[in-house]
Amino acid sequence: MKYYFKFLILFSFLCFVAASVQAQTAYVTDELQFMVRTGKSTDNKIVSIARSGDRVQAVETDGDWTYVKLADGKEGWMLGRFLVPDPPGKVRMITFEREHERLKQRFSSLENEAAELREENKNLKTILTEKKTNLEMMESAHKQLKEDAAEFLALKEESIRMREELEAQDLLVKEMDARLLERNIKMFALGAGVLLVGMLLGGSMRKKKKSSFY
Repeated sequence: MKYYFKFLILFSFLCFVAASVQAQTAYVTDELQFMVRTGKSTDNKIVSIARSGDRVQAVETDGDWTYVKLADGKEGWMLGRFLVPDPPGKVRMITFEREHERLKQRFSSLENEAAELREENKNLKTILTEKKTNLEMMESAHKQLKEDAAEFLALKEESIRMREELEAQDLLVKEMDARLLERNIKMFALGAGVLLVGMLLGGSMRKKKKSSFY
């Protein structure tokens, strides 16, 4: 019974430890570092460290080793199996993210430009409508002016005609006045002559009557 109790305690302890060390999901980091050395061996001195995604220039390959030139100008040997012709996934992802962000900014900029263009187009339409209205008003005024001008010309021609007729009638009146004056003068002269003859005749008759009394 004593041993059974000890075994039970030990079993419980082992179960607790097993639960504590239960496996958890983990990922291998892609932040890898690769040694660049002075020679083609891990025993050679490290001159620099190349990291995942670094761009290098492969100058020479000798077996498993490749002589590379880094972006900072340093040169050395590193294992060629860590070199690939295309950018790794992380670099491509960063590039895609940058391109995606650039495209988002470009899209936002295009949206702003489109909004500005729509507003400008709206303003231009308003201005065009106003200009059309002004043009219609000007055309109507021009038409009315032409009609008024035609009426004015007709009135002017009528005025000239009436003036000519008036001048002709005035001339005729003057001629008639002159003729009437001439006739009046003749009638006055004739009347004066008749009166004078009558007076002479009357005087002569009175003389004859007096001489008959003697």
